[in-house]
Amino acid sequence: MSETSEKYKKFSLIFLIIFFILQVLWSFYLIPKFKTYSGTSQTIDATINYDYESIMELLINYKISGIKFYNYLQIFDIFYSLTYFLFFIFTFKFLFAYLEEKFLFYISKIIYIIISIIIPTLSYIFDSLENIFIFIIRINFPYISKSIVAFSNISTLLKFLFFSISTLSIILIIIKIFYLYIKKLKIKEK
Repeated sequence: MSETSEKYKKFSLIFLIIFFILQVLWSFYLIPKFKTYSGTSQTIDATINYDYESIMELLINYKISGIKFYNYLQIFDIFYSLTYFLFFIFTFKFLFAYLEEKFLFYISKIIYIIISIIIPTLSYIFDSLENIFIFIIRINFPYISKSIVAFSNISTLLKFLFFSISTLSIILIIIKIFYLYIKKLKIKEK
C-alpha cells in the first residue's frame, strides 16, 4: 500500500477507535447519568420527527436538573459529531485509495467528491445546526419558538439521512472491494 493510503488507514482507525470510545461513554455513562437527572434517557437529538408539543412535554419531564445536565451532553455531542465526520472523511479516502491501488478501479471525481466529502460534511453541518437549535430551545424554555423547533427537527432528520447515506456508502464500498478481490482470485486461478 502506498504511504498516502497507509496514512488514511491510520487516521481512519484512530477516529474509529475514538468514535467507539465516545459511543461507549455516551451509552454507559452519560445517558444513564442523564436519566438520573431527568427521569428519561430520551434526548432531543436522538428523537426522530418531533414537534413543538413533544419537545415541550420532553423538557417538562426533564426537570431543571435534566435540562442543566443536557449542557454536558451537547458539549460531548460537539466532539462526537466531529469524530464521526473525520472518521467518514478518512475512511472514504482510504477505501477509494485502496480501490485505485489494488484493483485499478477508478470512479469519477464528481462521485468521489459527493460520497467522500459532501455527504459527510452535510451530516456534520446538520448535526451542528441541530445542536444550535436545541441549545436555543433549552435556554428559552418554557418560551420556545415553534419555528425553531421545526428547524431543529428538519436538521435532525437531515443529519440522520446523511449519516445513514455515509454509513451505507462505506458498507457498499467494502462489499465492492470484497467482490473485486474474489474476482481477482478467480482470474489468478485460471
